[in-house]
Amino acid sequence: MVSMKTAYKFTRLGFSYAKVCLGQDDMLNSPCLSIYRIVEIESIVGRGVFTGRFLTMHKRRKKPLVTRSLSTERALLDDLQHGQVECILIQAAMWQFNAFTLETVSGGRCLPVLCVHLFQIYGLITHFKLDAAKTWKLFSLIEEGYHSTNPYHNSVHAADVTQAMHCFLQQKQIREHLEPLEIMASLLAAIAHDMDHPGVNQPFLIATSNHLAALYHSGILDEMPEERSKLEQQISSLILATDITRQQEYLSRFKVVDIYNIETAEIELASSGDGMA
Repeated sequence: MVSMKTAYKFTRLGFSYAKVCLGQDDMLNSPCLSIYRIVEIESIVGRGVFTGRFLTMHKRRKKPLVTRSLSTERALLDDLQHGQVECILIQAAMWQFNAFTLETVSGGRCLPVLCVHLFQIYGLITHFKLDAAKTWKLFSLIEEGYHSTNPYHNSVHAADVTQAMHCFLQQKQIREHLEPLEIMASLLAAIAHDMDHPGVNQPFLIATSNHLAALYHSGILDEMPEERSKLEQQISSLILATDITRQQEYLSRFKVVDIYNIETAEIELASSGDGMA
């Protein structure tokens, strides 16, 4: 039977029983409890077609969690295989990092877990005097903006790209030239680069006269503080750079830079050789 203590525990966590069934285990011949579904009360409210705080119209489905929601208090991570999460996060600077593993051990919250971890590593929370709870809430809202029904452009993909950005930022040739604002802009751009992605490309949206095609082309507001304006410009530029139609443009730029570096190195080497002679 379901004890009063167990029922009270679920009530405190904000859960309700959708279906509870007592059954008989034929193999062990002992009573057992099968809970087919435990759903959050808030996930029942407002179902149907709506846009919410994001603009893509679709039947938004709450992403199922492996365990209870962590959106209210990050300290709940301690109850959710905290040691395993830490073991995965230690590998965040390695290219072998597996975002799907973090998604599993974090109870379906890999994006906010990884993002808070990276903000702590780079000292951004301290440097910009950010509120830790609000920072967690921000990443949770961004996670909510990704469609769980999208097989590719989802929050796990966002975590994977963010981790890749972290690997790039760890390169000495890059890291030593970046200011904290630029590091934060790089991470935020990676985190949000595919948020609210409808699952189709830009030419399709234009061809179908989708409202999203004409929405995101406004400039930066002149009234913004200088630092905030700079941050938004950097984030916008980085996100726009993920457009697959611009790959050849950036590859051409890298080739020019590479050729220049090779020629410069050869000149320096030749000059060094002449000096020694």
